[in-house]
Amino acid sequence: MAEWQLKDGDELDLICWKYYGDLPGALEAVLRANWEKLHLFDDLGEAKSLPTAAFITLPDLKRPTAVTNSIRIFE
Repeated sequence: MAEWQLKDGDELDLICWKYYGDLPGALEAVLRANWEKLHLFDDLGEAKSLPTAAFITLPDLKRPTAVTNSIRIFE
């Protein structure tokens, strides 16, 4: 696990892309790991900015295994 310090203007999806690249499910995993820290909407449902100077956890995620060889089932 790693920690990332939020700066003014940070966007969660961009942080995930910088850290994980195009790994599927990265944004969702970060949201799950930080649900108690990230209050993304106010009581009226309006989007809020990320808390500046707070730290979020970036969990370790496994990359999907790549197929290195294939088996021909039908000819």
